[in-house]
Amino acid sequence: QPLIESHQVINLYQYFTGLPNYFEPYPKAKDVLFNLTNIQIENGQGFKDGKLRVRVNQKDGWINNIDYLDQFGFTDRRDLYDFNQRVYSEYFDDHAKLVTRTFYQKDGHVVMTEYYRGGPDNRPVLTLIQLQHNGKLWQFDNQDELMGYFLDCLAADNSGVTFYSDREEIAIPAFKLMTKPAKRYLILHSIFTQNAKRTGKLFPYVQQAIDLKDKLSGIIVSTRQEAHDIQSRFPSVKTTVIPVSYLDDQLIKQSPPFSDRIPGKVIAVARVTPLKQLAHIIRAIVLVHAHLPFVSLDIYGY
Repeated sequence: QPLIESHQVINLYQYFTGLPNYFEPYPKAKDVLFNLTNIQIENGQGFKDGKLRVRVNQKDGWINNIDYLDQFGFTDRRDLYDFNQRVYSEYFDDHAKLVTRTFYQKDGHVVMTEYYRGGPDNRPVLTLIQLQHNGKLWQFDNQDELMGYFLDCLAADNSGVTFYSDREEIAIPAFKLMTKPAKRYLILHSIFTQNAKRTGKLFPYVQQAIDLKDKLSGIIVSTRQEAHDIQSRFPSVKTTVIPVSYLDDQLIKQSPPFSDRIPGKVIAVARVTPLKQLAHIIRAIVLVHAHLPFVSLDIYGY
């Protein structure tokens, strides 16, 4: 039985658009495309005066996106779908650069718009978010401000709410901007200093978490040693130990004989991401393998 049911999961965009996690009954692709525009669509394409003006990307009855092209062949608009329900649209300039992104409610009304302008290397940068909510047009300069408002809305909807986050780069800026009362916890799954020593330089977001002071209810770590290291350096920060995994005593006491193990086999279990720095163990095994050819490495991750 799942710990969390699908109706208990909601993201920021679903909260403001009111769109559910899934649609039942699902709209059929052919019904969505029927009379979608004044241009007839056949085999996923619509033409006007011999020019492609509508392009539908779908597979197995599910629409992924629909592109709308102008008379000169530029893609001006792209509608993105989920369960054959239009979720948001993207608008582009004549260099195919994103200009605006609009999010829809189920009835098709626009509830939120993101505006983009040229940034470094002429890449689109989010410069403004407008949200129609609670009878007011809200303006946010960035995603952090929007996330802070979203968390405030959740706190207002649920008295005594508690927020837990293991993504400090997302949570800390939003926690800082919140104005509603709530408990806020940061979950640290790895070292909190850049040199892995207790007295080392803190990672930037960990320092920002410490600077939250009363806005941070506490930090959750995986081991007693981690809790001791943090509390010895920051006595005012409340720490709680919650192991990442659990083995009962019977499993812990098991010790398979070395004769049953593969000689030279090294196993790494980690998420395949630059953050885990798996390149270090790969280089180490390469060096060892040059002298001990029977040594090998298996990586279990995703």
